[in-house]
Amino acid sequence: MDKRDLDLGFTYILQGRELYDPEDLMDRIIADYKRTLTLKPDDHTTYFRRADAYLDLSDADRAIADFDRANQLYPDFAAYYYKRGLAYRLNLDRDRAIADFHDVVRLSGDADFRQLAKDQLEHLDATL
Repeated sequence: MDKRDLDLGFTYILQGRELYDPEDLMDRIIADYKRTLTLKPDDHTTYFRRADAYLDLSDADRAIADFDRANQLYPDFAAYYYKRGLAYRLNLDRDRAIADFHDVVRLSGDADFRQLAKDQLEHLDATL
């Protein structure tokens, strides 16, 4: 293998990083969700998924707005409260996070999911 092969290999690695940059991929995913919402503006699942993508990018404000909309369209779905609680935690809005995790405990029929919310509540209590 000569230097040209190594240089070419390095070039492909850099191109691969550009093609598979997680933040760029999330931007593309968010753009797809936005297009979906122009066609189906009342699709709570798409709002939830876009909110989750915003949360992955640590964009709590946008995530919260989309979780709010998903919750308006499909109230009392515990996962929306849980994820929005995580977004509130990211935004350091402790009181709203606590309220959402309590709603998960109240709404969820899944014991494991309720336990996840309880764990979040314990963590928030420990950070007083």
